[in-house]
Amino acid sequence: MAGGRRYRGLTLLVQRKRLAATTSIPCRRVADQDAIDTSLAENEDRKALHPADAYEAFAALHEGGRSVGVEEIAARFGVTVHTVRQRLRLGTVAPVLLAAYREGKLTLDHVMAFTITEDQSAQERAFAELQGWQCTPQAIRRVLTQASVPAHDPRALLVGLDAYQAAGGQVQRDLFTEDGGGWLINTPLLERLAGKHVQQVADQLRAEGWKWVVTDPADSHACWRDLRRVWPEDVPVTEADQRRRDELAARFDELALDYPNGDDDAPDEVQSEFEAIQAELDALEERERAFRPEDMARSGATITLTPMGSLRIERGYIRPEDEPQFEPEPESEEAGDIENGNDEEDENEAAAEAVDGAMRHAGINSTPETALTQAKAHVLPADLARIIHEKCAIKAKSLTSFATMRTACLMEFFAMKSLAQAFGGVGRFRAI
Repeated sequence: MAGGRRYRGLTLLVQRKRLAATTSIPCRRVADQDAIDTSLAENEDRKALHPADAYEAFAALHEGGRSVGVEEIAARFGVTVHTVRQRLRLGTVAPVLLAAYREGKLTLDHVMAFTITEDQSAQERAFAELQGWQCTPQAIRRVLTQASVPAHDPRALLVGLDAYQAAGGQVQRDLFTEDGGGWLINTPLLERLAGKHVQQVADQLRAEGWKWVVTDPADSHACWRDLRRVWPEDVPVTEADQRRRDELAARFDELALDYPNGDDDAPDEVQSEFEAIQAELDALEERERAFRPEDMARSGATITLTPMGSLRIERGYIRPEDEPQFEPEPESEEAGDIENGNDEEDENEAAAEAVDGAMRHAGINSTPETALTQAKAHVLPADLARIIHEKCAIKAKSLTSFATMRTACLMEFFAMKSLAQAFGGVGRFRAI
């Protein structure tokens, strides 16, 4: 009943003989829904209710028989729509928590933290789990969202909130703090939508002709960086593509003359045309480079989900088992006789002597302690490089074993490397 204090005032007047007991006092009977409305308005305007009572009254008004809309409630009581939504959300807190709030065991910040979910059983479990100093607003929010996925998660960014909600997913929002977009509570649905998106991209890559396609749930580029990789090669531009490129460039120049600041000050339709032209030019540029079919037949592509929610596609990785295998050339009978005679060690020494002989021919002591010093002092690097190469090449031609020929080449490599270091580094040596 509204007007309780007025009724008690009239009774007091009758007791003091200042008002006849038979005086008619106007009263109005209203429906229960209107009674809640009237009582709430009176107490909001005259004497503030306990906040918990106000929250429950707003919830009863919104969810009662007439289901008054949020905008109508805001207009009726002179508050913002967001304020009404906050009070309605507070009205969904479990009764046991509101009772603790009335008793002073919880603060308003605690109650607001519990509103992050409308599941009252989850609220009560969190309240029972967090007792004493552990029961902070931050801890309450953490416990109530630990099974959900934040809106900034890469999977959520990949799928998008609109697509997620269109598929029936629910988003949990915090109306009292900045929540970064909220939390997605239907994790299996999100996983399914993200997997479907990745699978579509994988099917497109397989249709390109790659031998294999791997989809990683997270960014694991380190797993592939040690593999050999092939790259696309330049492809001649067709006459049709060149004509189309010229047409697009001409149209872009026309728009640029009309709108010197680009699409910043252009109408929406012009901005869309700018974007369409750029997208088609990018597509034409991509067609100028392509992988060879034989490379695609033995290599694959990887799909990884980046922290920003985009898919990174990398093509051209070759697994070790897919590397081309080269058969060694058969050795001659003479080479077999030499190896059977245990003469390979002698030929290795002969290969090493070829390098030493080249250095001696240049007037350089071949001992490690003095060779580099003398090379700097007496011989031009180009002359020494030429001498080493010629001597090693002559010796390599005279060898009959593939293994010893390889040894001679390696000796030349290390001699050249020492020469490069002696004359100021590899960069300077290459420039000679």
